[in-house]
Amino acid sequence: SRIFNLDLNRESRTNKISSSTKKKILLTTSNTPYFNEIEFDRIVKIFKSIIEWSKVNSIDIYFRIYNSKILSELSISDKSNLTEGSIEAYIKKIDLLITTPSSISATAIMLDKPTIHIIYRDTPIIFQSAWQIMNTEMIDEVIKSALSRDQKRMIHQKSIIPQVVINNTNQEINLNKKDTHNIKYSFFSVFFAIFKSKIKGLYYKIFK
Repeated sequence: SRIFNLDLNRESRTNKISSSTKKKILLTTSNTPYFNEIEFDRIVKIFKSIIEWSKVNSIDIYFRIYNSKILSELSISDKSNLTEGSIEAYIKKIDLLITTPSSISATAIMLDKPTIHIIYRDTPIIFQSAWQIMNTEMIDEVIKSALSRDQKRMIHQKSIIPQVVINNTNQEINLNKKDTHNIKYSFFSVFFAIFKSKIKGLYYKIFK
């Protein structure tokens, strides 16, 4: 599973992220971001508004999107679409991850990066982020809160993945001093929660 394979010393094969002092956002999606045209339209509407908000507020925005239909609708260039190399390496260089509900959220949280989920369907979400955007009206308030690393939200975010402590100095992941059994159980719990979420998505695709 990609969320537990964190090779923090592995460098990206590309170096497309600017070294400027501007705040930086990475916008991405799950492997299967939508199941029908309604969901596609909802995602695109919110993504377009986030892109426009970033321009107005002088925020650098980057993408990691593989879905050709979304790429075409948003007119995303190859230069800003970071599909090569390790996503962990890119997350280390940005200030905020925005994604449709995805297991990559766990990676960002482990790296102590504020994470926003785009919510566009009413099925239950087991793995929930500390920030959520459900419509375009929420974008300004939610993104500003996440970029400022609101203290209460960051504390809540760290509690989402049990038994993990983020070392913000050297970006290493330190496990609490508990026995190996508890540590393995913690990772299994997160994996199982994400697996259940995938099953719910498949159910939604077949029966809804």
